Amino acid sequence: MKNSFSIFVTQNSKFPFVRFSKLLSGYAYYKNYRINLISQEKEVTSISDFLKECESIKCDNNFKKPRVFHLFYELQHILYNTNISENCLLAIDLCYDHVDYLKDIKADHCKIKSINKVEFEGYKTKFKKGYQELLKGNCYQFNLTEKFDFHINTHNPYDIIGTLWKNKQARAPYGHASFLPSLNKLLISNSPESLFEITKKKQSLSITTRPIKGTISREESIEKSWRLLLDSEKDRAELYMITDLMRNDLSRIQKPNAKVIKKRSKLLVPGLIHQYSLIEAILDTTVDLYQVIKSLFPGGSVTGAPKKRVLDILRQLESRDRGFYCGSTILLYKNAIAASINIRSAEIDLESNIMSYSSGGGITLLSKSSLEYKEMYKKLESFTQLFV
Repeated sequence: MKNSFSIFVTQNSKFPFVRFSKLLSGYAYYKNYRINLISQEKEVTSISDFLKECESIKCDNNFKKPRVFHLFYELQHILYNTNISENCLLAIDLCYDHVDYLKDIKADHCKIKSINKVEFEGYKTKFKKGYQELLKGNCYQFNLTEKFDFHINTHNPYDIIGTLWKNKQARAPYGHASFLPSLNKLLISNSPESLFEITKKKQSLSITTRPIKGTISREESIEKSWRLLLDSEKDRAELYMITDLMRNDLSRIQKPNAKVIKKRSKLLVPGLIHQYSLIEAILDTTVDLYQVIKSLFPGGSVTGAPKKRVLDILRQLESRDRGFYCGSTILLYKNAIAASINIRSAEIDLESNIMSYSSGGGITLLSKSSLEYKEMYKKLESFTQLFV
């Protein structure tokens, strides 16, 4: 049987990847049971046990063995006490025994072929329904997304990972992948966005978040494109709303002391320029991982504001599970605790060779359906162009 592994992009120029392997324990959690990823047995337990495990993890710990948590978007149903189906995957917990650093990922180039398209009229109908919620004052911003399916021409996870990250400039700072043979899945993300990072100070912890809102095509003149993005009232409003939401979410963890450090900073990704904010709060060393997850998950940039109301609206508009997309991946290793927001992310079924990828964007009163539709496809292309 093939073995599970996880790979993360690093900031080390000599060894740009770190790979975790030799699974010590691995579980896929559903509402009232879990699958043991080593024995493949179904075990009677609940997602509440996973959250209790998170509660036992103090954020000032050092982690000798690398541990990876994949939180699926639908975990929010548990955190907000809303209904969820019994067989919806909510979280994956992976603990590894072995670590090695890689100079590159040897792979054959793989290609993808589109299976479905999202027609503008269908997107426009959902846009209008959500827009009515804005007009009624039920929300200020909602993040509308659509799902795209592709056929991928390989069963080899390394070919997929190696193709995505072959180009150094295309590697996102929070890029990661997990191969789970027990589930016939490859979870892969080229995310540029951080839900949180925790660093230790002398007698406290610093937690930061970097919400992304605002997108423009990356033309030959990066500075000209950046100025156009800065001049966009709609994109500025998007970012300010989510910055305020995330500042409030950070303050909910323990005490209301979150501060905006950067308000509109530039982020370059393949084919696009984003703007983001940097927000920081100071926490006591007693804070546990569950407190952080409960306050921040799912990230406001992929939901909207106010978060709880928007989650209800999105369930009606999208009528599907987002799954790995818009969830978060948390890495616990040595003195690091860091979590991404899984945008530019895909779930790949290695039995059927189907890659599912989602894309979307924030909608405000200043949004136009035709422009949002085009932005959705630009974000799709930012990922899929790496497989051409």
